[in-house]
Amino acid sequence: MSGDVAEAVTYAPFRKRLYAYGYDSTLITIFSFMANPLLGSIANAQESAEQQIQTLVAAGLLPQGTNATNLVGGMFSQLGGSFTFADFVIPILASAIYNIFFLAGEWQATPGKRFCGIYVANVDGSRLTLLQSAIRHAASGLSMVVGGLGYLTIFFSRKKMAWHDMLCQTVVLRGKTNSDSA
Repeated sequence: MSGDVAEAVTYAPFRKRLYAYGYDSTLITIFSFMANPLLGSIANAQESAEQQIQTLVAAGLLPQGTNATNLVGGMFSQLGGSFTFADFVIPILASAIYNIFFLAGEWQATPGKRFCGIYVANVDGSRLTLLQSAIRHAASGLSMVVGGLGYLTIFFSRKKMAWHDMLCQTVVLRGKTNSDSA
């Protein structure tokens, strides 16, 4: 397709995107839960969370005086559990790898998006490259700022674009990708 996506396409509504997010979050959580004992013990065997944080402090990447307790604000201590650095890193990395590779892949959708019948494309209808997909994933954090405020633009934008879609010039469409109809 050339120019903007043809008017015959239907942009995915917020509801479909929310359902897809729920499916994908569930899959990532299950994977992270299963991977954490293996990957967490590897990470902990090499270096404890506190040592990793102190390494970041020494490198100037975290403020002086930062420790594991004040980094997570003590909020998890009320849950009665002990949390490691891997408990935070594994879901973040799993989500990034999952989203980036699926959106740049042939489906142009994560399994959740595919299940909901939606996919992601550039505004001209082309597939995202790995770099574009990585940038879109990173930019999606902006849409989550202040309780998901960046997603409200889906309700007001003609193309139902969230902040990260506007920034990256992507759209979420209903239907099948070009690769599905071939």
